[in-house]
Amino acid sequence: MVDKFAGIRLGRRAIEHSRDSRPRVGLSAVIVRGESLLDHVDEPDFLLLDGVTAQLLKKGVQAGAVYLAVRGPSFEWCVPLDADSLAKARAFADKVNAATPLE
Repeated sequence: MVDKFAGIRLGRRAIEHSRDSRPRVGLSAVIVRGESLLDHVDEPDFLLLDGVTAQLLKKGVQAGAVYLAVRGPSFEWCVPLDADSLAKARAFADKVNAATPLE
């Protein structure tokens, strides 16, 4: 079974975005406001940015905008959301949060 949302693919053993693939271990997904993302930019592990989050920061995270943040032990992917995609993003976040690695 494969679930997809906004370029993020949740597969049987890994989660993928663009060319980045990570194991389904320690995953979480949340819907966050831009100001929440900006609040933890100074945290040491946030400095190890993946390409997607780095691009968002370069473009400028909007304080009032809403994002899907998928986090793992050593990464964070953020996808901007519009009002029309919010329900689908929540459903995808629930699937990510329920995901456990399948042997």
